[in-house]
Amino acid sequence: MKKMFILCRRDILPLNHCAVQCSHSVSEFMFEYGHKENVSDWVKNHKTMILLSASEKQINEMKDEYTRRGLSFKTFIEPDMSYAETATTFEPLTNEDSRGLFSHLSLLR
Repeated sequence: MKKMFILCRRDILPLNHCAVQCSHSVSEFMFEYGHKENVSDWVKNHKTMILLSASEKQINEMKDEYTRRGLSFKTFIEPDMSYAETATTFEPLTNEDSRGLFSHLSLLR
């Protein structure tokens, strides 16, 4: 099973605002990377999304890790929040490939 992980800044409140930011991020990710075989396979066969809460530092650390692995991600920049980075969508990974990578983060709730 492949899962797509979306990280939202934990300081964005109320929670429904964070969900909207995650949706924006997924939309931009799909627009830019939907043609990739791994992403299209996820769309056709898996569709599992995990929304997580993270600090800006944790999000940036995950971006660095994805860059090291040669994987794609997309960060949404919200114009209505002074062009702040609000949420980042990360390329889907198998359970094996994601093991331990996101486990230190909390589910968005």
